[in-house]
Amino acid sequence: GVSCTNELNPKVAMNHLLDWLRYHLDYSDLPIPQEHIEDQDLLRDELRGLLNQALAKNPNDVDVLICLGVVEFGERNYRGAAEYFGQAVEREPNNYNYCNKL
Repeated sequence: GVSCTNELNPKVAMNHLLDWLRYHLDYSDLPIPQEHIEDQDLLRDELRGLLNQALAKNPNDVDVLICLGVVEFGERNYRGAAEYFGQAVEREPNNYNYCNKL
C-alpha cells in the first residue's frame, strides 16, 4: 500500500490495505467487502471505517495506525498522516520504518 501511495496511486494503495485487512487473522471478522471498490471516495470512507474498527479492537496495533496514515497521505492530508505515523512511533520508537514515514 505504501509504495502505491508514493507513486500517487491512492486507489490501488487503499485496495491493497483492504486486502491486508481481509486476510489479517485479527480482523477477518470485520464486515469487509469481498470485491475491490472502484469509487475512490467510497473506498476511502469504507477503509477508514474498517481501520477505525480494527483500531478499536486492538488499540496497540501500530500497523493499523500506519494504514490510517497511508490513507491520509494518499488523500494529501499530510497533517493527519503525520499524526497517525507519530502515534505509531510513540508506541514503537525503535522501529525505524515507522520513523522514516514521518
